[in-house]
Parts: sequence; C-alpha cells; structure tokens
Amino acid sequence: MRRNYSLRIFAALLLLITVFSCNTVYQSQSLQHKSYRIGVSQVKDTATQQMLHPYTVKVNETMNEVVGVADMSLDKTQPEGTLGNFMVDALYTMAAEKYAAKVDAALVNFGGIRLTQLPAGNVTTGKIFELMPFDNLLILQKLDGKVFQQLLDLMAEKGGWPLAGVTMQIKDKKAVNVMVGESRLILMLYTP
Repeated sequence: MRRNYSLRIFAALLLLITVFSCNTVYQSQSLQHKSYRIGVSQVKDTATQQMLHPYTVKVNETMNEVVGVADMSLDKTQPEGTLGNFMVDALYTMAAEKYAAKVDAALVNFGGIRLTQLPAGNVTTGKIFELMPFDNLLILQKLDGKVFQQLLDLMAEKGGWPLAGVTMQIKDKKAVNVMVGESRLILMLYTP
C-alpha cells in the first residue's frame, strides 16, 4: 500500500516558511515586581539540608583545597595587570609542557578574567573557579603576520589583553612596535 505524503510535506514546508518569515517583535509594556529579602531568619527546610549535607561537605572540601600561594595581591587592570599577566604566563608555561610545542605567544581575553583581584595568601580551587568559571579550552593556532596584527589591533582597540611572549605598544588604539617569535604559534584561551 502506497501512502501519499505530499500533503504532510506541503504542510511542514508551509509551517517552516511561516515561522522563518515572521518579523513580529514582542516587547513588554510594563513590569511589576516585589522585592523579598531572604535572610538567615527565614525558616529552613531541614530535610533538604540533611539530604544535601554530604554533597555540601564534599564540594566545600574540594573548593577549599589550597593549590598555591599568592605572595602579593594580584589585580586585574588594563592594558597590563598582575592578575592577567600571572594567568597568561601560567598558560604559556603549561602549553610548552602539555603540548610539547614551542609557543611564541599566549593571550587571554580580558573579559574572561572574572575577579578584579586575587588577594595575597592561599589560593584555593574555589578561588580558581571564581577567577575562570567557564569550561575554557586551550587552543594552539598558527597565524601569519597579517592576521596576528589584526588580532593585536583588536586587543589594542579594547584597551589591551594579557599577553605572554609578545611586547607591543598601544598607539591610537592600534598595536605598534610589536615583537614576537618567528613561528607565530599562538596559545589562546577560548570560552565556548
């Protein structure tokens, strides 16, 4: 027995055309809200707290693990800051170790650094997650000089990003007097 699907196909195509050709934009005309303060004095759900307790203990144990010590306070500033420089230097060093490749330069997107300061003292796993709370990927990329210059100009236009293995000056929102190694293999931190 042969079935006729042409009517179903036509209906599906008509639906797709209607959905993708619709230019209607909806915008709220008013907004009403109430603020509620939630504090320690609120009634606690002890059953939920008891259920979550083993997980809370394990997460806190992991997040409070000391992974390093900052000898001084590290600050996020542009075009250069001690926090961004520390992060990009760590990535630059790790790339040579993990990828067994000579990396000429490394960079980190300034906006991807989510703390304005890492205080002096113990650095915990939790603090690292606060600093970079994303599933970041390290990417090795070989760039020719023209593309690399465009990337540096974009960084300069944005006020500068943390760099390792590169020296440059920013003039009129452009990267000038750029000095970098020869192979143009660049390590980048990418946040999907």
